[in-house]
Amino acid sequence: MPDDVAFTVEYSVRTAQTAVYKLLDIDKKIPGMYHGNHHAKVLFDSLVTMVR
Repeated sequence: MPDDVAFTVEYSVRTAQTAVYKLLDIDKKIPGMYHGNHHAKVLFDSLVTMVR
């Protein structure tokens, strides 16, 4: 699973969805990943936490 981080709930759900969709030949799109590292507020809050 490219770009996914192991040991998160999101990773577990996406991996299970991928497996089930492929096994059952379901033509349905899996929801996109959340890229929090691209949001300014998340980056700012992370910086504030590190500085404290």
